[in-house]
Amino acid sequence: MLASPLTPVDTARLLAFVADACRAPSVLNTQPWRFHLTDGVVDLFADRDRQLPALDPDGRELTVSCAAALAGLRVAALHDGLGARFELLPDATDPDWLARVVFEPAPRPLDDRRLRALRSRRTHRGDFADEPVAPTALATLARAAGPDVWLAVVATGDEKAPVADLVEEASRALGQHPARLVDVRAWLRVDGDSRPDGVRDGDQGEGDRLATVRTTSAAVGRHKADILREAPAVLVLGTADDTPEDWLRAGIALGDLLIAAADLGLAVSYANEPVEMGGTFRRRLGAIVGGEWPQLVLRLGRPADDPTGRRRPLRDVAEVG
Repeated sequence: MLASPLTPVDTARLLAFVADACRAPSVLNTQPWRFHLTDGVVDLFADRDRQLPALDPDGRELTVSCAAALAGLRVAALHDGLGARFELLPDATDPDWLARVVFEPAPRPLDDRRLRALRSRRTHRGDFADEPVAPTALATLARAAGPDVWLAVVATGDEKAPVADLVEEASRALGQHPARLVDVRAWLRVDGDSRPDGVRDGDQGEGDRLATVRTTSAAVGRHKADILREAPAVLVLGTADDTPEDWLRAGIALGDLLIAAADLGLAVSYANEPVEMGGTFRRRLGAIVGGEWPQLVLRLGRPADDPTGRRRPLRDVAEVG
């Protein structure tokens, strides 16, 4: 078990790190994390009350979401002169205890670019500007994702077409599962809803599901396929295996990739239906891009407008004890 050199007097600093960590994306903006701070250590737990029982029965997407928050916490800590070390799944008897984070002195970065990128990053469901993503930018994102995952870049029209077709097919199939649609609709919000989670209609792209309209799965599938074909680039992030530890590593890699993308002025939205449907859909996606166990499908580009986002208050996600 990792131990930390910090003392309880550093609690205010740790709370600030957690606040930045909570800027991470999460499935349907459920923000399914809980942080416990004690004796200079941050423990990350899954909030199972926010798990999607039909759409995410094994908690894979919940785990990826929570792990993305770890990447932001590490950036915030380093900006404050502290390196963050992760112990993943510290207790095999407690699957909700996802990670322990301990800290040690570390050199501060020469600038605050990554911290500013972390704080400006938003999921962008709208249109992207009609401009390609430079190969140098794609290489930067691959380096940011790191060695624990694989990243397939789908950039040409011929490469994007089979991915788009599969996403459309998986979206239609999802519509044949009423319980999964119930999970999705539970987290859609009308504009003006005061709850600090979920996805508001005004944040959705044209053709996405709305709280106020029962958009058909066929229409959603067509829309997602169209925007994938038109996207400057599509990325598929995956792992060599499919265990909870792999999900955590995929989430950390996703968080690091998104921070690097924001620093480049880029943003992503998600088209994860083939992975969510699992089975043959997931295997076919892996065969298309040439990788085992795809975890995420990302549409990448430069936002045509400024996306927004809401977050739960710190008092709801962090406990000091």
